[in-house]
Amino acid sequence: MGSEPFDATRFRDAKTPGERARMAASAIESKAFVGRPSVEVKQALGSSDGYYGSDYYSAYVLENGRPCAPRGSSSEDKSIRCTRS
Repeated sequence: MGSEPFDATRFRDAKTPGERARMAASAIESKAFVGRPSVEVKQALGSSDGYYGSDYYSAYVLENGRPCAPRGSSSEDKSIRCTRS
């Protein structure tokens, strides 16, 4: 992750996960969102990219990973944890 200062507007308007990633450490270290209602966090960060664990925990992509190979493929990298439905 990068070390750019967190800017909610830049994070919300980012065109790539890498733009968000450069600000992620600063956002976490500042604890800017600790104890804040999820509605406020979503307003500040924008629409999430999905959810973590359940529909309650919004998730934001910070880095593009390698896609998972099709199930049963011999080329599937076992070190990559893939979530499949």
